[in-house]
Amino acid sequence: MTNLVATYTPGSTRTDSYNDWGVAFTFTGATGTLVTSLGAWKVSGDTGNWVIRLVNAANTVVIATATISMAGATSGQFNYTSCTPGALTNGSSYKLVVNVPSGQTLNDQVAVTLNNASSAIGIYSVPAIGGGAGSSFGSNNMYAGVDLVLTPGPSPIY
Repeated sequence: MTNLVATYTPGSTRTDSYNDWGVAFTFTGATGTLVTSLGAWKVSGDTGNWVIRLVNAANTVVIATATISMAGATSGQFNYTSCTPGALTNGSSYKLVVNVPSGQTLNDQVAVTLNNASSAIGIYSVPAIGGGAGSSFGSNNMYAGVDLVLTPGPSPIY
């Protein structure tokens, strides 16, 4: 198993309105790799339920979704919850976002390095997840802190 996020260094924080925050990226791993868990970074004091989604950027199909309660999560790290496994395709673009409830604190523009991915762009205020990127911030960045766990897919049967 491999995490999407290779390095993540949280910086400044913000408390903002109810929005989707995260990262857009192009997957560069093996086709059929499965997403088995989704995660979000907890900033101290957060207690809400955060909904994490992985969406195909081209057709807005939801690949994986999960809800994580920040009330029981550990501050200063990614906290994960399992999801129904969804398969990724090499060369396809995805949006990994978390819907942060109003009044919760999140990490602002954070430098990030991703495994098995290229073209990481921080995104926020993503309209209905599809229909455009919303607003974005520079390459190798993300907002809020989101991650996923990648597991090799099943081997083909011959």
